[in-house]
Amino acid sequence: RTVFYDHAQQRYLTGDWYGLRYLALQFHHSPGIIAYYELATARLAIPWSHRFPELYERALVLASGRLPTRQDQWLIYTQIKPTLAQLLLNKLQFPCKGLSGYV
Repeated sequence: RTVFYDHAQQRYLTGDWYGLRYLALQFHHSPGIIAYYELATARLAIPWSHRFPELYERALVLASGRLPTRQDQWLIYTQIKPTLAQLLLNKLQFPCKGLSGYV
């Protein structure tokens, strides 16, 4: 069983591995980590070290019909509409360059 201890709320949270891993990374605030979105090519690049929780990855894959490719330290999702990218990034509180309203 995979759990994350939320010290502030003094409770254990359960979930999928990538979801809890992402929560732990957010908890420890990884400065300088951002995503990139290319409007011209509709590509979203996420750092491999901060891959999204499984549910959010699934949404990206289903929306595009393609699995991401790994290039160096990045996961590249193709054919991602900017509205979907912005919605998911907002929910995950993940900064991004290339979308309006972001870094």
